[in-house]
Amino acid sequence: IQLENLSLAPKEVAESIFKFIFGNQSLSTKTQKFLHSHMNAESHGEHNLETYKHSHEEFEAWRWKISEKTLNEVESNPSCSEAIGRMGHRIFNSLDNVRNRSIPLQM
Repeated sequence: IQLENLSLAPKEVAESIFKFIFGNQSLSTKTQKFLHSHMNAESHGEHNLETYKHSHEEFEAWRWKISEKTLNEVESNPSCSEAIGRMGHRIFNSLDNVRNRSIPLQM
């Protein structure tokens, strides 16, 4: 499960998980309400462990928090760059590219 997929399509990913685990992708009304209220909400607090998120923004939040030093360390590490590629994500090569919303995370 990739965070960006869960963030962009929480109901569909949850249905896929339910189908895998239970053999049935039907989500109860309670589960659907939980997903809607927790994945489509502005944060209700400032805590890192807060479960109410605006999920469409969550998976790329790191792009505005990462330092140039950390970006360079991660992208220049062969194991990390290989993992980034396997996930279908982009190597940005610069902080300016990371911050540029017109350059998508996924290739």
